[in-house]
Amino acid sequence: GENDQYLVASNANGDEGNIWVSRNAGHTWQIQTSATKLAWRDVAITSSGAFIFAVHSVGDIWIGTDVDTEHAFLSVTSRQPTLDENWRHIASSGDGSILAAVVDGGSIFISRDAGRTWKEVVV
Repeated sequence: GENDQYLVASNANGDEGNIWVSRNAGHTWQIQTSATKLAWRDVAITSSGAFIFAVHSVGDIWIGTDVDTEHAFLSVTSRQPTLDENWRHIASSGDGSILAAVVDGGSIFISRDAGRTWKEVVV
């Protein structure tokens, strides 16, 4: 709803784990059963809760779209194989239109189209 406060977390801790979402500022949590149990490194959620973005160390960026409150997760790397990296962190703008992901070791990738395409940033 309009006053929802969305949070996302993972209990992977470097091993296989789950992604969890809270729609009420952390009072209650719901497991995202459609997300494959992977070694999630980092997760982010849009302010509306419509999208979850997740990375794991085995080489994928995942996008979860809200389908009746249970996100349906798809791999971005399957569409852009050059993104097969050892991901460490991901961050999202409030609406999910701009994303930044960091590779273990320092490379930064930016998406300006909600994760459809990615470009490495030269720093």
